[in-house]
Amino acid sequence: MENHTTLHIGGSADYLVTPAGTEEIREVTRLCNQEGMPFYVMGNGSNLLVSDAGYHGLIVKLGEEYSSVLTKEDGTVTAQAGVLLSKLA
Repeated sequence: MENHTTLHIGGSADYLVTPAGTEEIREVTRLCNQEGMPFYVMGNGSNLLVSDAGYHGLIVKLGEEYSSVLTKEDGTVTAQAGVLLSKLA
């Protein structure tokens, strides 16, 4: 996982997928639930600590496809999981 986090730490995951869309996320998480496989949905890997022992299950990594930012007139910001923190600064 060290290559997928901004802190560059952590052991390997059993499996890692980068879905191309919402339907792929649904299908992957449905299959994990059906098979009893643990999964973790991560964004761009900012401020994420992963054990050196790794993750025993499937990592769903959301990338640029999930990096939109919506700012409302009242100043409320809604950011998707794949947004770089530098984009919000």
